[in-house]
Amino acid sequence: MEERIEIISISPPRDKKIVVQVLIKSSNGSQKAEFAFAEKIWKTLSLSMGIINQEALADIEFYSEVSRAYFSAYASFAYSPSSLKALKQKLYQKGFSKNVCNEAIAIVEKDGYVKEGDIAVRRAQIFISKLWGRLRIIAKLKEEGFSDGAIREAEDFISNVEFEKNCSIAIKKQFGEIPADTRDREKMYAYLSRQGYVSADIHKAVRLLMKEK
Repeated sequence: MEERIEIISISPPRDKKIVVQVLIKSSNGSQKAEFAFAEKIWKTLSLSMGIINQEALADIEFYSEVSRAYFSAYASFAYSPSSLKALKQKLYQKGFSKNVCNEAIAIVEKDGYVKEGDIAVRRAQIFISKLWGRLRIIAKLKEEGFSDGAIREAEDFISNVEFEKNCSIAIKKQFGEIPADTRDREKMYAYLSRQGYVSADIHKAVRLLMKEK
């Protein structure tokens, strides 16, 4: 008996999800399989009730898995907003194949809901509150996988931050005041450099604190 593959049920959309049942008959018997899709992904397949071929079944299997990854991506993003690159890595760590991850993230990106620039700015705000300097902030955003465009948006945002004031606060928090000893002052400069402050901001911060005396 030649294998017969048939879509026997397509549910109405519910919570932007569609469930499809496929019946596969062969000489070894028959089996029924159920696949869930994001509504927008199912629509791109242009399939309907009735007989289908092996290629269509392969698409159903693949895009059902893409749909699962797609929903997982949005759940992860709602819990912890991140760059698209980081979001893709989370999916891969959950066991999805690279092809599935790539396809799911491409659809998420096309949705336009995940705005990396906005997320990068929000991340930068968090780092500013931690009294990080501009160099450390940008380095961290690159490490987190944000695109060049998103990082430029974050750079535009932090260009208005008075880092010399943050630097002076960091000095008081870490050292109490400007160290009088040369060696201790060198340690202060090294610490502030590790925090990502540029020399100009450090020197301005020192002058601000000296004026306060």
